[in-house]
Amino acid sequence: MHPSGYPEFRPADDVPGGGAGEPEDMKDITAIVGWVVGIQGALGLLGKLFTGESWGLIHKWWDVPTAGYAVLLVLGAALAFLGERRGSVRPRR
Repeated sequence: MHPSGYPEFRPADDVPGGGAGEPEDMKDITAIVGWVVGIQGALGLLGKLFTGESWGLIHKWWDVPTAGYAVLLVLGAALAFLGERRGSVRPRR
């Protein structure tokens, strides 16, 4: 305990369970962003193909062509796969 009464600062390596900002957190964020982008791309693409109108949220802010929604779908799937894959690999001991 520090003389001021507050616990002493310890680096994140000493904190049980790791600390904020470690690479695991970034992998989780990458996976979440990938899922959101992929779902929005899929909604926009399916909406354009079946009804002629975009579905989802992206069309409320930007006018995206059909090919753009396909790119968002592929990009989102790649990010989600990367985040999920990298999150499941365990470090060697």
